Amino acid sequence: MYTIITEKEVTQILREEKKVSLAQYIGMKVKFYRDKLGINQVQLSIRAGGLFSNSAISRLERGEDNIPNLKTLIDIANALGVHFQDLLPQKEEKPVTTENNQTV
Repeated sequence: MYTIITEKEVTQILREEKKVSLAQYIGMKVKFYRDKLGINQVQLSIRAGGLFSNSAISRLERGEDNIPNLKTLIDIANALGVHFQDLLPQKEEKPVTTENNQTV
């Protein structure tokens, strides 16, 4: 049995600026997209061509391993049907203001 984390919960965690490492953030995103697909860790492993054990995926989701390398991110993202950048934090764009303090 596993707990489904929603996109709202991921966003809330990040908005509250709770301290999470990059590895933990990536793990939350992997779990989010896996839950969204309705698959378990074994099924994700199979979708990734058996390149990762389900225990490796479990450690990744918990942020217990080092930050995955680019190839690993791409392989996992492909198995989840997302772009690898979807697993990484996105820089929030700040509104640009003019000299008259108007937001553009």
